[in-house]
Amino acid sequence: MNYKWSLAGWVGIAVILTGCGGESEEEAATESEDGEVVLELFSWRNGETEEFNRINEEFQQEHPNITIDFQPTTAPEYDTALNTQLSTETAADLFFVRPFALGENIYNAGIWKC
Repeated sequence: MNYKWSLAGWVGIAVILTGCGGESEEEAATESEDGEVVLELFSWRNGETEEFNRINEEFQQEHPNITIDFQPTTAPEYDTALNTQLSTETAADLFFVRPFALGENIYNAGIWKC
């Protein structure tokens, strides 16, 4: 599988899942008066910043008013950081949910709703 499209697919899934989030559209993104939208994306994939930047450049060619601010951390720190952000209501607009207990815990706590 092409790595670039694999990561793009994950970003797409993250964008789709924000529709399942608990925030309203007004709270989910920062929009300036000129229509620019900035979405924060939190990830544990800090080694993929360069790849993400290339994907984001292509995304912005099709969606010039949307900027995705990639905010990676290390994999070992991710679960704790995400839980802290969610509990203090400072989480990014988009974030990856691991396919393990953390995702289920977020859902069961009512933080992530579909």
